[in-house]
Amino acid sequence: MVTLYSAEILRWSKSPQAVDESMEYTGQIRVSNPICGDRIDWYVLVEGQQIDQLVHQTKGCILCKASASWLSAQIVQQPIASAQEVIQQFQSELEKVLRGETASSAVRIFEPLQQAPARKECVVLPWRGLEQLLGSLRSNY
Repeated sequence: MVTLYSAEILRWSKSPQAVDESMEYTGQIRVSNPICGDRIDWYVLVEGQQIDQLVHQTKGCILCKASASWLSAQIVQQPIASAQEVIQQFQSELEKVLRGETASSAVRIFEPLQQAPARKECVVLPWRGLEQLLGSLRSNY
């Protein structure tokens, strides 16, 4: 039996991040899913065109927390354009997972979603929110 909450997902969901209230972030965004109550606040500091710091405060389910933490680790210290490519690639690979196709190894931690496709929104909400935030910042750089 496949469990929705693998050890790796549980580990990522327990990666707390603190927002430094004294820092002036370049941008922030709040995204939420009113149906399930997941909510993510993203805070980003961009230097030049690179993501220098990226933190989130996530209130939601284990999948949402794990997804936000995993995403943050993937794109910090990346140029904005590269981060946007990572986000788009992830979303494409996640669709493969949901169809039962072979996906990149990085996305495989979310393979249990095949058993619960309705939970896809829990995983993609952080990605969509950060994609919106970076899109709004990219025009400034």
